[in-house]
Amino acid sequence: NQAESVKERGEIGKSLESLKEELRNAAAKQAEKEQEQQLQLSLKPDDVDANVDVLKEGRVRLIFHRARGLASSSPSAVANGVVLAKLLRSSDGAVVYSCSTLRCAIDNWDGSCDINEELVLPIPQGRQAEELIVQMSLMAQTKEYSRELLSLTFKPIALDPFSPAHVLARSRNSDQGEGSQATLALTAAHEPSLESSRGHNQRLLLLELKIHRILHSRSLPDAVAAGVLAVHPSGEESTPEPVFHNFYYDQAQTLTLFLKEKFTDARRSGTSEPLVCITPGSAGTSVAPNWRRSVMRMMVPPSRHVLKLHVTSHGAPKILLVPDPISAAPRLKPVAVGNLDLRPLLDDNGASSLGARSYHVDMRPLVSPHSTATLELDARLWRSSNDERKKLGEARKEAAKTSVNPTDGTVEAVLAIARDREEVNAHLAREYTRRAESLEKASADVESLTRQLEEVKRENEELRERMEEEREMWDDAAKRAESNAAADPVLEAALRSLSSQQIVARLQETLSKYRNERATVDELRRRLQAASAEIERAQRDRQRLDELERMHVGRMEYHHELQEKCAKLPKYEATIKSQEKIIAKLETVFHWSFRFGRFRIADPGVELGSSGLWKFLSRTRVEEANRENMNNRKIIEAKDSEIRELLRAITREEKLAELHGQQAAREGKTHEEGRLRAEIDRLERVRDEYAQENQIMEARIKSLEAQLVSNSKHYGREISALKVLLAKSKASVSSNALDEPPIE
Repeated sequence: NQAESVKERGEIGKSLESLKEELRNAAAKQAEKEQEQQLQLSLKPDDVDANVDVLKEGRVRLIFHRARGLASSSPSAVANGVVLAKLLRSSDGAVVYSCSTLRCAIDNWDGSCDINEELVLPIPQGRQAEELIVQMSLMAQTKEYSRELLSLTFKPIALDPFSPAHVLARSRNSDQGEGSQATLALTAAHEPSLESSRGHNQRLLLLELKIHRILHSRSLPDAVAAGVLAVHPSGEESTPEPVFHNFYYDQAQTLTLFLKEKFTDARRSGTSEPLVCITPGSAGTSVAPNWRRSVMRMMVPPSRHVLKLHVTSHGAPKILLVPDPISAAPRLKPVAVGNLDLRPLLDDNGASSLGARSYHVDMRPLVSPHSTATLELDARLWRSSNDERKKLGEARKEAAKTSVNPTDGTVEAVLAIARDREEVNAHLAREYTRRAESLEKASADVESLTRQLEEVKRENEELRERMEEEREMWDDAAKRAESNAAADPVLEAALRSLSSQQIVARLQETLSKYRNERATVDELRRRLQAASAEIERAQRDRQRLDELERMHVGRMEYHHELQEKCAKLPKYEATIKSQEKIIAKLETVFHWSFRFGRFRIADPGVELGSSGLWKFLSRTRVEEANRENMNNRKIIEAKDSEIRELLRAITREEKLAELHGQQAAREGKTHEEGRLRAEIDRLERVRDEYAQENQIMEARIKSLEAQLVSNSKHYGREISALKVLLAKSKASVSSNALDEPPIE
């Protein structure tokens, strides 16, 4: 008993130690999680009031979906992707507003990063969109460095108001593995203030939707990953799916011209795809996605009383498609459909300005049309101009005055017929939608049943093969038992002494052992396949390491070559300077010798020695002094003539002043002084502009020099890190090759 108690105490102590270890691990994980959350909060952009006064302030709305081609130079380093957006003044490049997305982990295997975030750049009141430029920078950050992979710049004025553009920025040579590999999928929209957009879309209404969440009490039947709310503002019945146009940033075309050509001009000519307004994807995977009060603004026609909302997703378990790993453009799959009734926001004149209205919209999931989910949002309508509203009211009053028989029911009958037709059309549309959803659900059920039937057939085939094997085994065992019993009388007597139940029990025991051995063999086979797959992966890694080593050797050779050329540059510069000095001296000597030769031709009596040369030089200097004196005399005479002319003009002016009075002379003098002062101000402004441009160029030269120094330091650190990594990889490969047992 004492030994058992000691044993129990030891087990209890071990369990307590294991529990303490688990608690310590959990505390460490919680601390790491809190630290990461604090880091993300510190990197979170400044809070932007997305619901600013739409009458006075505009905004530029950017949604970043996914980025690819962000592979780090060191695969072992943990890298994060960040998008930095700035609103700049086009005149001097000053930053008006800047913000950035949260850090998004980069997958080192394929270099992808799911950003799935929205940035809002507010346009201050009183500032025109023509004066602003939007700059976006895709950055890859680690603990050691921060590198810019992609930079895009465009003017918001290139986009039509409230018309989002879906762009896939990529390199033309990315498919061949040449040049920059960075790819970014984004959605950009210019949403000016209502005051600045007067004169555009006079027949449309401005609708603002503030999307909250899907209620937990009435949620979706299945979890949704990165849910997106999509809308057709113009009222198309098809499922809204944004079409991303490829913008090749390594070509000569700018992003501003691309947006104007592909979206603005195409939309005005009627050759573009229907408008699609989307929200950023919801965070995480949930049956009740939350869009965190994301604001959507769009132009809708007044006749559009019902707006169809679609909830789509980047991917959801068991239901939706997974994002395409090859392309950065998101592929959306519809999840639920609902209708937003705008009639409570409309008055008799066609629009309401009574403020926002809260809605609980019923969303019908496509997988189960009979169930509903509730979407919570706020909606508000504005008219871009009050002139049409006044005209409609005046026209209605005039029609009431000029009507011959106000009690005539013709108008009411026509309106009733129109309302009936509208109700019938709405009913037919709902019936069509319901049947389409039922058909889609039935096709999904048929596909799932087909897959289940194939799985059942496959299991039946496996069971049939196993039964055949066991039957053959039973037959072989029975034959061997009969032959052994006939050959061995002792075995025959032992079998006769056993009962049938004992024989069956022993056979069942043997069969269970056989099945266990077979399961063990299957497990060993699976482990062998896993080991072979790991060996193949190690071989691929070794090939990749060899390629990296060759690339590193090539870069080192190129670096040494550049260093040698740089070392020779001072010698070349010194040689060039000395040759320039020699050439200048030779030109001087040749010039004076040529002039001396001409002088000897003019005066043959001049000697060839130094005395003749000094005589030539003195005569030349005397002639030049005489010419200079003559020129000065001519200038003095011209100035004297100008002074005489001015004196005569002053005399004439004095006479005119005496004739016309002192007031006219004073006014003329004031006018002449104002003209001269304006000319002086203009020249001073030109001088200040040239000075400012000179300062900007000097600052740019200094920044480029600093950037060159930082790049050289950065590349030096990368080369040393690659050397260390290469040495470690060689050591690990050699140790693995020595420790790896041979495979038979």
